Amino acid sequence: MKATKRVVEKLRRSIARDAKFAVAEWLEQGLPPDAELVFEPTRVPRTMLNYACEKNALNVMKLLIGAGAKADEGKYSKPLFTAVLFGRRNVVKMLLDAGSNPNASIPYLEDNDRGFTPLMKAASCPGSLAMVEYLIKRGADPHRLTQKGNSALSFAVAHGNRPVIARLTKLGCRMSGPQLRIPVYSGDVDTVKLLIRAGADVNETKRGKYGFAGLASLDIAIQERGSRLENREIFAGYGRGGAEIIARSAAEGRRYLQIIKDLIAAGADVNRVTVDDSPLYRATKNGDLEVVKLLLRAGADPKKAVCFLPWTTKLKDTAVEVANTSGFTRIAKLLTLAGKSQRTKKVP
Repeated sequence: MKATKRVVEKLRRSIARDAKFAVAEWLEQGLPPDAELVFEPTRVPRTMLNYACEKNALNVMKLLIGAGAKADEGKYSKPLFTAVLFGRRNVVKMLLDAGSNPNASIPYLEDNDRGFTPLMKAASCPGSLAMVEYLIKRGADPHRLTQKGNSALSFAVAHGNRPVIARLTKLGCRMSGPQLRIPVYSGDVDTVKLLIRAGADVNETKRGKYGFAGLASLDIAIQERGSRLENREIFAGYGRGGAEIIARSAAEGRRYLQIIKDLIAAGADVNRVTVDDSPLYRATKNGDLEVVKLLLRAGADPKKAVCFLPWTTKLKDTAVEVANTSGFTRIAKLLTLAGKSQRTKKVP
Protein backbone atom coordinates (compact mmCIF):
# COMPACT_ATOMS: atom_id res chain seq x y z
CA MET A 1 0.00 0.00 0.00
CA LYS A 2 1.32 3.45 -0.92
CA ALA A 3 1.21 5.98 1.88
CA THR A 4 0.14 9.13 0.04
CA LYS A 5 0.08 12.54 1.69
CA ARG A 6 -3.68 12.15 2.11
CA VAL A 7 -3.31 8.75 3.78
CA VAL A 8 -0.62 10.09 6.12
CA GLU A 9 -2.85 12.99 7.16
CA LYS A 10 -5.74 10.63 7.93
CA LEU A 11 -3.39 8.39 9.90
CA ARG A 12 -2.07 11.39 11.83
CA ARG A 13 -5.57 12.41 12.85
CA SER A 14 -6.53 8.86 13.79
CA ILE A 15 -3.44 8.37 15.94
CA ALA A 16 -3.93 11.76 17.62
CA ARG A 17 -7.49 10.65 18.57
CA ASP A 18 -6.17 7.25 19.71
CA ALA A 19 -8.62 5.70 17.23
CA LYS A 20 -7.18 2.21 17.01
CA PHE A 21 -9.92 0.82 14.74
CA ALA A 22 -9.27 3.49 12.11
CA VAL A 23 -5.55 2.69 12.21
CA ALA A 24 -6.33 -1.05 12.07
CA GLU A 25 -8.14 -0.52 8.77
CA TRP A 26 -5.01 0.88 7.18
CA LEU A 27 -2.96 -2.02 8.50
CA GLU A 28 -5.48 -4.46 6.99
CA GLN A 29 -5.03 -2.71 3.64
CA GLY A 30 -1.33 -3.55 3.73
CA LEU A 31 0.34 -0.63 5.47
CA PRO A 32 3.42 -2.02 7.32
CA PRO A 33 3.26 -1.35 11.09
CA ASP A 34 6.87 -0.06 10.96
CA ALA A 35 6.39 2.25 7.98
CA GLU A 36 8.27 5.54 8.43
CA LEU A 37 6.03 8.44 7.49
CA VAL A 38 6.46 12.21 7.48
CA PHE A 39 3.99 13.63 9.98
CA GLU A 40 3.71 17.38 9.60
CA PRO A 41 5.12 19.76 10.70
CA THR A 42 8.39 17.99 11.64
CA ARG A 43 9.26 16.78 8.11
CA VAL A 44 11.36 14.06 9.75
CA PRO A 45 10.41 10.45 8.90
CA ARG A 46 8.91 8.73 11.96
CA THR A 47 7.13 5.48 12.61
CA MET A 48 3.47 5.40 13.58
CA LEU A 49 4.51 3.99 16.96
CA ASN A 50 6.77 6.99 17.47
CA TYR A 51 3.96 9.42 16.72
CA ALA A 52 1.59 7.48 18.99
CA CYS A 53 4.11 7.90 21.83
CA GLU A 54 4.03 11.66 21.34
CA LYS A 55 0.22 11.74 21.44
CA ASN A 56 -0.03 9.28 24.36
CA ALA A 57 -2.21 7.08 22.16
CA LEU A 58 -1.96 3.94 24.27
CA ASN A 59 -4.61 1.96 22.35
CA VAL A 60 -2.90 2.62 19.02
CA MET A 61 0.42 1.68 20.59
CA LYS A 62 -0.96 -1.67 21.75
CA LEU A 63 -2.39 -2.25 18.27
CA LEU A 64 0.89 -1.48 16.49
CA ILE A 65 3.02 -3.53 18.89
CA GLY A 66 0.59 -6.43 18.53
CA ALA A 67 0.84 -6.10 14.74
CA GLY A 68 4.61 -6.49 14.92
CA ALA A 69 5.89 -2.92 15.15
CA LYS A 70 9.42 -2.89 16.52
CA ALA A 71 9.82 -0.80 19.68
CA ASP A 72 13.27 0.48 18.61
CA GLU A 73 12.55 1.25 14.97
CA GLY A 74 13.63 4.65 13.64
CA LYS A 75 16.81 6.16 12.24
CA TYR A 76 16.62 9.74 13.56
CA SER A 77 14.17 9.26 16.38
CA LYS A 78 13.04 6.17 18.26
CA PRO A 79 9.77 5.75 20.17
CA LEU A 80 11.52 5.55 23.54
CA PHE A 81 13.20 8.92 23.01
CA THR A 82 9.88 10.53 22.15
CA ALA A 83 8.25 9.07 25.25
CA VAL A 84 11.11 10.34 27.43
CA LEU A 85 11.00 13.79 25.81
CA PHE A 86 7.30 14.17 26.63
CA GLY A 87 7.76 12.70 30.12
CA ARG A 88 5.32 9.84 29.53
CA ARG A 89 6.36 7.20 32.03
CA ASN A 90 3.40 4.93 31.20
CA VAL A 91 4.45 4.96 27.54
CA VAL A 92 8.09 4.29 28.50
CA LYS A 93 6.94 1.29 30.55
CA MET A 94 4.90 -0.08 27.65
CA LEU A 95 7.84 0.24 25.26
CA LEU A 96 10.32 -1.37 27.63
CA ASP A 97 7.86 -4.18 28.32
CA ALA A 98 7.60 -4.65 24.56
CA GLY A 99 11.37 -5.15 24.31
CA SER A 100 12.70 -1.64 23.72
CA ASN A 101 16.40 -1.35 24.55
CA PRO A 102 16.94 1.23 27.36
CA ASN A 103 20.45 1.82 25.96
CA ALA A 104 19.45 2.23 22.30
CA SER A 105 21.13 5.22 20.72
CA ILE A 106 20.60 7.79 17.99
CA PRO A 107 22.83 10.56 16.58
CA TYR A 108 22.92 13.77 18.63
CA LEU A 109 22.49 16.17 15.74
CA GLU A 110 23.01 19.37 17.74
CA ASP A 111 26.66 18.51 18.37
CA ASN A 112 27.28 16.10 15.49
CA ASP A 113 27.77 13.33 18.06
CA ARG A 114 26.76 9.66 18.13
CA GLY A 115 25.63 7.39 20.92
CA PHE A 116 22.90 9.60 22.44
CA THR A 117 20.75 7.42 24.74
CA PRO A 118 17.26 7.80 26.29
CA LEU A 119 18.89 8.40 29.69
CA MET A 120 20.91 11.28 28.24
CA LYS A 121 17.70 12.71 26.80
CA ALA A 122 16.00 12.42 30.20
CA ALA A 123 18.97 14.07 31.92
CA SER A 124 18.59 16.99 29.50
CA CYS A 125 14.94 17.61 30.43
CA PRO A 126 13.81 19.71 33.42
CA GLY A 127 11.90 17.92 36.17
CA SER A 128 13.03 14.53 34.91
CA LEU A 129 14.48 12.94 38.06
CA ALA A 130 11.68 10.35 38.31
CA MET A 131 12.18 9.40 34.64
CA VAL A 132 15.95 9.11 35.15
CA GLU A 133 15.41 6.89 38.19
CA TYR A 134 12.98 4.69 36.26
CA LEU A 135 15.23 4.26 33.24
CA ILE A 136 18.16 3.29 35.45
CA LYS A 137 15.93 0.82 37.28
CA ARG A 138 14.99 -0.73 33.92
CA GLY A 139 18.60 -1.15 32.83
CA ALA A 140 19.80 2.16 31.41
CA ASP A 141 23.56 2.56 31.87
CA PRO A 142 24.38 5.89 33.58
CA HIS A 143 28.09 5.48 32.77
CA ARG A 144 27.70 5.14 29.00
CA LEU A 145 29.53 7.72 26.85
CA THR A 146 28.82 9.16 23.43
CA GLN A 147 31.37 9.06 20.63
CA LYS A 148 32.66 12.46 21.80
CA GLY A 149 32.90 11.38 25.43
CA ASN A 150 29.73 12.97 26.81
CA SER A 151 27.62 11.22 29.44
CA ALA A 152 24.20 11.56 31.03
CA LEU A 153 25.91 13.63 33.71
CA SER A 154 27.41 15.91 31.05
CA PHE A 155 23.97 16.56 29.57
CA ALA A 156 22.44 17.16 32.99
CA VAL A 157 25.14 19.75 33.69
CA ALA A 158 24.73 21.40 30.29
CA HIS A 159 21.01 21.89 30.99
CA GLY A 160 21.33 22.84 34.67
CA ASN A 161 19.39 19.82 35.91
CA ARG A 162 20.61 19.91 39.53
CA PRO A 163 18.48 17.04 40.97
CA VAL A 164 19.72 14.71 38.23
CA ILE A 165 23.32 15.91 38.70
CA ALA A 166 23.11 15.08 42.40
CA ARG A 167 21.60 11.66 41.69
CA LEU A 168 24.11 10.67 39.02
CA THR A 169 27.12 11.78 41.07
CA LYS A 170 25.73 9.80 44.00
CA LEU A 171 25.69 6.74 41.73
CA GLY A 172 29.39 7.27 41.10
CA CYS A 173 29.15 8.75 37.60
CA ARG A 174 32.33 10.50 36.56
CA MET A 175 32.35 13.88 34.87
CA SER A 176 33.51 14.05 31.27
CA GLY A 177 33.68 16.89 28.77
CA PRO A 178 34.08 20.65 29.22
CA GLN A 179 30.73 21.32 30.95
CA LEU A 180 32.22 22.25 34.36
CA ARG A 181 32.52 25.77 33.05
CA ILE A 182 28.72 26.09 32.81
CA PRO A 183 28.02 26.01 36.58
CA VAL A 184 31.21 28.03 37.15
CA TYR A 185 29.88 30.73 34.83
CA SER A 186 26.49 30.80 36.60
CA GLY A 187 28.08 30.83 40.07
CA ASP A 188 26.56 27.51 41.12
CA VAL A 189 28.84 26.63 44.04
CA ASP A 190 27.13 23.37 45.01
CA THR A 191 27.19 21.93 41.49
CA VAL A 192 30.84 22.90 41.03
CA LYS A 193 31.71 21.03 44.25
CA LEU A 194 29.74 17.96 43.10
CA LEU A 195 31.47 17.89 39.72
CA ILE A 196 34.93 18.35 41.16
CA ARG A 197 34.28 15.33 43.38
CA ALA A 198 33.04 13.51 40.28
CA GLY A 199 36.40 14.01 38.58
CA ALA A 200 35.79 17.09 36.44
CA ASP A 201 38.92 18.45 34.78
CA VAL A 202 39.36 21.91 36.32
CA ASN A 203 41.90 22.86 33.62
CA GLU A 204 39.75 21.94 30.61
CA THR A 205 39.83 24.66 27.96
CA LYS A 206 38.14 22.93 25.03
CA ARG A 207 35.62 25.25 23.41
CA GLY A 208 32.72 22.77 23.55
CA LYS A 209 29.13 23.35 22.47
CA TYR A 210 28.55 26.17 24.95
CA GLY A 211 31.58 28.22 23.96
CA PHE A 212 33.61 30.18 26.53
CA ALA A 213 36.26 30.72 23.81
CA GLY A 214 38.88 28.42 25.33
CA LEU A 215 38.82 29.87 28.84
CA ALA A 216 39.53 27.56 31.80
CA SER A 217 37.09 27.43 34.71
CA LEU A 218 39.41 29.51 36.91
CA ASP A 219 39.56 32.26 34.28
CA ILE A 220 35.77 32.32 34.01
CA ALA A 221 35.27 32.55 37.78
CA ILE A 222 37.79 35.41 38.06
CA GLN A 223 36.23 37.18 35.09
CA GLU A 224 32.67 36.90 36.45
CA ARG A 225 33.71 38.01 39.94
CA GLY A 226 35.43 41.00 38.37
CA SER A 227 32.24 42.07 36.60
CA ARG A 228 30.40 41.98 39.96
CA LEU A 229 33.09 44.10 41.59
CA GLU A 230 32.77 46.58 38.76
CA ASN A 231 29.07 47.03 39.57
CA ARG A 232 30.05 48.76 42.82
CA GLU A 233 31.41 51.69 40.84
CA ILE A 234 28.85 51.62 38.03
CA PHE A 235 25.75 51.71 40.25
CA ALA A 236 27.05 53.81 43.13
CA GLY A 237 24.82 56.83 43.62
CA TYR A 238 21.86 55.30 41.76
CA GLY A 239 19.65 55.31 44.84
CA ARG A 240 17.71 52.31 46.10
CA GLY A 241 17.80 50.45 42.79
CA GLY A 242 21.55 50.83 42.54
CA ALA A 243 22.00 49.72 46.14
CA GLU A 244 20.01 46.54 45.42
CA ILE A 245 22.16 45.74 42.40
CA ILE A 246 25.33 46.35 44.41
CA ALA A 247 24.10 44.09 47.23
CA ARG A 248 23.17 41.34 44.78
CA SER A 249 26.49 41.67 42.99
CA ALA A 250 28.34 41.43 46.32
CA ALA A 251 26.54 38.16 47.14
CA GLU A 252 27.32 36.79 43.68
CA GLY A 253 30.93 37.90 44.06
CA ARG A 254 31.23 35.85 47.26
CA ARG A 255 29.96 32.80 45.44
CA TYR A 256 32.56 33.22 42.70
CA LEU A 257 35.22 33.66 45.37
CA GLN A 258 34.26 30.30 46.86
CA ILE A 259 34.37 28.70 43.42
CA ILE A 260 37.85 30.14 42.87
CA LYS A 261 38.98 28.63 46.18
CA ASP A 262 37.46 25.24 45.26
CA LEU A 263 39.10 25.25 41.82
CA ILE A 264 42.51 26.12 43.24
CA ALA A 265 42.15 23.39 45.88
CA ALA A 266 41.29 20.93 43.08
CA GLY A 267 44.49 21.73 41.20
CA ALA A 268 43.60 24.57 38.83
CA ASP A 269 46.70 25.86 37.05
CA VAL A 270 47.25 29.37 38.41
CA ASN A 271 49.95 30.23 35.87
CA ARG A 272 48.30 29.05 32.67
CA VAL A 273 47.76 31.69 29.98
CA THR A 274 44.44 31.21 28.19
CA VAL A 275 43.07 33.58 25.57
CA ASP A 276 46.06 35.94 26.01
CA ASP A 277 45.80 36.45 29.83
CA SER A 278 46.88 34.60 32.98
CA PRO A 279 44.63 34.25 36.07
CA LEU A 280 46.82 36.62 38.12
CA TYR A 281 46.72 39.21 35.35
CA ARG A 282 42.90 38.97 35.17
CA ALA A 283 42.55 39.39 38.93
CA THR A 284 44.94 42.37 38.90
CA LYS A 285 43.04 44.01 36.04
CA ASN A 286 39.86 43.63 38.12
CA GLY A 287 41.55 45.27 41.13
CA ASP A 288 40.64 42.16 43.10
CA LEU A 289 43.11 42.14 45.98
CA GLU A 290 41.52 39.13 47.67
CA VAL A 291 41.84 36.91 44.60
CA VAL A 292 45.37 38.18 43.90
CA LYS A 293 46.37 37.02 47.39
CA LEU A 294 44.71 33.63 46.83
CA LEU A 295 46.58 33.12 43.58
CA LEU A 296 49.93 34.14 45.01
CA ARG A 297 49.50 31.79 47.95
CA ALA A 298 48.67 29.01 45.47
CA GLY A 299 51.95 29.58 43.66
CA ALA A 300 51.08 32.08 40.95
CA ASP A 301 54.27 33.62 39.55
CA PRO A 302 54.10 37.43 39.11
CA LYS A 303 56.62 37.11 36.27
CA LYS A 304 54.08 34.98 34.37
CA ALA A 305 51.18 37.36 35.08
CA VAL A 306 51.15 38.82 31.60
CA CYS A 307 48.85 39.72 28.74
CA PHE A 308 49.70 39.17 25.06
CA LEU A 309 48.37 41.07 22.11
CA PRO A 310 45.40 39.11 20.64
CA TRP A 311 46.42 35.97 18.72
CA THR A 312 50.14 36.72 19.02
CA THR A 313 53.06 35.96 21.30
CA LYS A 314 53.92 39.66 21.56
CA LEU A 315 53.79 40.94 25.13
CA LYS A 316 51.23 43.69 25.74
CA ASP A 317 51.87 44.38 29.43
CA THR A 318 52.31 42.76 32.84
CA ALA A 319 50.15 42.60 35.94
CA VAL A 320 52.49 44.97 37.79
CA GLU A 321 52.19 47.53 35.00
CA VAL A 322 48.40 47.26 34.98
CA ALA A 323 48.25 47.64 38.76
CA ASN A 324 50.43 50.76 38.64
CA THR A 325 48.59 52.44 35.76
CA SER A 326 45.17 51.61 37.29
CA GLY A 327 46.06 52.95 40.70
CA PHE A 328 45.91 49.59 42.48
CA THR A 329 48.87 50.47 44.71
CA ARG A 330 48.35 47.65 47.25
CA ILE A 331 48.22 45.05 44.49
CA ALA A 332 51.26 46.56 42.74
CA LYS A 333 53.25 46.48 45.98
CA LEU A 334 52.16 42.92 46.68
CA LEU A 335 53.15 41.70 43.21
CA THR A 336 56.51 43.46 43.40
CA LEU A 337 57.33 41.94 46.80
CA ALA A 338 56.17 38.49 45.71
CA GLY A 339 58.23 38.68 42.54
CA LYS A 340 61.37 39.58 44.49
CA SER A 341 61.02 36.99 47.20
CA GLN A 342 59.59 34.14 45.08
CA ARG A 343 58.13 32.90 48.39
CA THR A 344 54.51 33.46 47.49
CA LYS A 345 53.19 31.23 50.29
CA LYS A 346 54.07 33.99 52.75
CA VAL A 347 52.05 36.66 51.02
CA PRO A 348 50.42 38.93 53.66
